Amino acid sequence: DVFLRECSGETVVISSHDYRDEMIATLLENGISRDRIIDCSMLPEIIDSYQYFDLAELPHAKEEVFVDAGSYDGMSTVRFMKWCSGHGRSICFEPDKRNIERLKANMSEKDLENVCIVPKGVWKEKTTLRFASEKETVSHIALDDEKDCQTVDVTTIDGELENENVTFIKMDIEGAELQALQGAERTIRERKPKLAVCVYHKPEDMWEIPGLILEYRPDYKLYLRHYSLHNGETVLYAF
Repeated sequence: DVFLRECSGETVVISSHDYRDEMIATLLENGISRDRIIDCSMLPEIIDSYQYFDLAELPHAKEEVFVDAGSYDGMSTVRFMKWCSGHGRSICFEPDKRNIERLKANMSEKDLENVCIVPKGVWKEKTTLRFASEKETVSHIALDDEKDCQTVDVTTIDGELENENVTFIKMDIEGAELQALQGAERTIRERKPKLAVCVYHKPEDMWEIPGLILEYRPDYKLYLRHYSLHNGETVLYAF
């Protein structure tokens, strides 16, 4: 209200998709002309669409085997298939039952056949853990003090994919990335797959995750990119 009362020709930038239409309508109703409104509300979605695959330096294998750890709705697998021009297959790890339904629906809608869905989480060992489920993009291994949690089976990439020639591992698993990498030690040491690992869930991930990766394979080159207008979606690449 103060801005609208005192406005004297300033340009207004809409940066949030939430209530975008309502904000634009309010500005127009209060005399802010259309040419003084810059709509950047779709920018986060555009940025997100490049996540995990936008580095020009990312090498392509002749036949990619992609591990989509924390698949959610499967759109990262859809982007992977576009990135590799269909020359590959994806193994999707997703423990949340509601997300699995979204994942299956999107794979069917996109007519993607080279996709295997593993209804488990990834971790440093094969076990059962408490899980905060049905939280869409932020379903996660539960903290000690969290209530109303379910249990899920978790497994290791090394154990589950022992006979797979894994070429690319993507991880966005809400703070369990370090433990999941520990469960992929043999795969990383022996096969040196490309890695795209989220490092924003815990402050210490920014140094502990690259440290662990370089412990396993000192010959990795590391790259860091950020994919949002806030403090989330920071990805560490290694290849």
